[in-house]
Amino acid sequence: MILDFIQKAFQTAIKFLIDFAPVLSSLGTIAAFIGLFVQIRKNRKDEQFSQAKNISCWIDADNPTGSDTPLDKKSETWIALLNDSNLPIYDVIVSVDDILSSEIGVGDDRCSYCSIIPSGHYLVLTHPIDHYMNHIFNASVSFRDSRGRSWTRNANGELTEVRKKTVFEIRKITLPPIETSKKRIY
Repeated sequence: MILDFIQKAFQTAIKFLIDFAPVLSSLGTIAAFIGLFVQIRKNRKDEQFSQAKNISCWIDADNPTGSDTPLDKKSETWIALLNDSNLPIYDVIVSVDDILSSEIGVGDDRCSYCSIIPSGHYLVLTHPIDHYMNHIFNASVSFRDSRGRSWTRNANGELTEVRKKTVFEIRKITLPPIETSKKRIY
């Protein structure tokens, strides 16, 4: 009796699997396509950030000229700019900003412009830092990558893609911009 019950349950389970095998197979195929779509989308997002995530900047407190004469900190500020990608970046605009504020520097009097920064480490001369009490300064950069996308890395290091605006519009730079002095470190 128990053996008949087990045999009948087993036959019912096998019939159920045979009847619903096409449905289970279809669900598996749909799940595979969804997984593929998600992976393609993730790869595209990573590809968009691939060059931009390799761009960074900071205030260079050392003497960039390599001489023993200290720089006059009131008259010039150098921003170190690292393009660690294999491609150049374009329309590069840097400024010294307060990290306690989410705003980036705007206007010709606060920003410095370089038309192109190839791969490597550069020093860009910018406007002097105004030393105020309770402010912590760092550099920010806006640029156009090799695919034409505009990006901004603020003084806190946060990278954001900027859509529907050029770097000149973001930074409120007068056109044509004036090229700033830069030095290649390596």
